[in-house]
Amino acid sequence: MIFTSPQFLSGLLLRRILCAAGCSAILTSIVCDFVGAQSSSGAPVTIHKRFREETPQGTFTTREKTEQWNPTESAIIVCDMWDAHHCLNAVRRAEEMGPRMNQVLENARSRGVFIKEHPGRKRAQEAPRAANLPKDIGEWCRQIPSEEKGKYPIDQSDGGEDDDPVEHEQWHQRLAGMGRNPKSPWKAQIDLLKIHDKDAISDSGVEIWNLLEHRRIKNVILMGVHTNMCVLGRPFGLRQMAKNGKNVVLMRDMTDTMYNPERWPYVTHFVGTDLIVEHVEKFVCPTITSVDFLGGNPFQFKNDLRSILMVIGEDEYNTDLTLPVFARQQLEPHGFQVRIVQADPADKNNFPGLAQAVVRADLVLISIRRRTPMQSARIWPRANRSSVSAPRVTPLPCGTGAHHSRAARPPGRASILKCWAGITSVITAAGQKL
Repeated sequence: MIFTSPQFLSGLLLRRILCAAGCSAILTSIVCDFVGAQSSSGAPVTIHKRFREETPQGTFTTREKTEQWNPTESAIIVCDMWDAHHCLNAVRRAEEMGPRMNQVLENARSRGVFIKEHPGRKRAQEAPRAANLPKDIGEWCRQIPSEEKGKYPIDQSDGGEDDDPVEHEQWHQRLAGMGRNPKSPWKAQIDLLKIHDKDAISDSGVEIWNLLEHRRIKNVILMGVHTNMCVLGRPFGLRQMAKNGKNVVLMRDMTDTMYNPERWPYVTHFVGTDLIVEHVEKFVCPTITSVDFLGGNPFQFKNDLRSILMVIGEDEYNTDLTLPVFARQQLEPHGFQVRIVQADPADKNNFPGLAQAVVRADLVLISIRRRTPMQSARIWPRANRSSVSAPRVTPLPCGTGAHHSRAARPPGRASILKCWAGITSVITAAGQKL
């Protein structure tokens, strides 16, 4: 495995970590001969790669491909899992993700990584210069040609911090009290990830490439933070690995973005991460999950609820039957939690539990006709606030506007097509294109 951390690089700021578990050797710094290291049986590692394939119509279809990776030809790179960060929420998410990531690394090591006795930093430095060393492998890569075909999916121009302003200020005061620069407080690898003597340490794209070539590594997995910045752009990141011919993948459930929901496209932080993952799968490289190593279910952050509330109250169009089916077949398989509130059959204007359900929803989808639930539940005032904590409200009009009760008609109600377009980004982020 390869780690990049100041405590190992004699004060040099390291922002990436590479773990190769499974290979017959360990790469340095940011790499670990990972997936590959042979297990006692010498069995290959089964990798399930997900990618987006462009259709003749210009849309993208989600595909999956299974590959058998030779452990001795594979490595894991862990990027920027620091002990601190200027964004408090980024710290919290790294700490939540850390234990699962460490399990992945330990599992990879158990597959038979060959361990040398000399320190990991020296291992990285002493790798012989590769004959095919790319001329720009020591530099950041901010775009590769394939990305020019698409539009970058989020606005990260503000740095992506999503902290509460009060908490953010308190966190920076705490960092300053610890003698750390609040703008760049990282000093070491997060202690949730164990570093073994067999691991390699480096923050140099040149060293890591030399290591990969010296160990004859073909397959590379990247994990860590932040997907839209360092994981994509660093000299050992996804773009450099992809454009220089490595069979590289992102472990999509072991990563996080720097994205602020106050910025375009105004989705939750976790949907913002999904949009970046979708961009990667379309234009950079495939992705996998930690399930390939640990089984079970992919990791999911505790606050990533993806809660959708469906409010149904009409007698003519049977959405009380069709919307639950849509939720079950198209939304729930992609991680959305769907709650349905229907009108009381005895009182068409009464929607039991609506006020409480709205508070917990990220998106409210409304299918009503000649009903007046809004005022009692205070949906529209809440939905039209600028606060990002308010749910997005998507009405589904039935029939013509003349058939709707004025009390039930939201201000500025869009057409049915615009209403569906309003949730397209959410559903697409989960892997299902409308």
